Amino acid sequence: ISQATAYRYLHEGIDVIAAHAPDLHEVLERGIESGWEHVCLDGTLIASTRCRERSESGHDVWYSGKHRRHGGNVQVLTDPTGYPVWVSEVAPGSVHDLTAARRGGILGAL
Repeated sequence: ISQATAYRYLHEGIDVIAAHAPDLHEVLERGIESGWEHVCLDGTLIASTRCRERSESGHDVWYSGKHRRHGGNVQVLTDPTGYPVWVSEVAPGSVHDLTAARRGGILGAL
């Protein structure tokens, strides 16, 4: 099969999996039912060389000055054992972790 066909099926598969993933509130409710005493929230930069976009002020929104590279900021919520239970949508790399958590509604849900 061609590379284009492979990518189309890859993205269709990811869409099906994402449609079945629980939302943040469901994950937190399950955690309460399971007796979790805490959760951990951490942001990470997923590096990429294919994303560039200028803001109105002229800076590249996908460039992370902290990591000195381009990429997307993803917030990961883990259970008390460190197992990932929820992942946010991607934010531009220039967005600070706390800002990304606020925009994604994570802090309000916690």
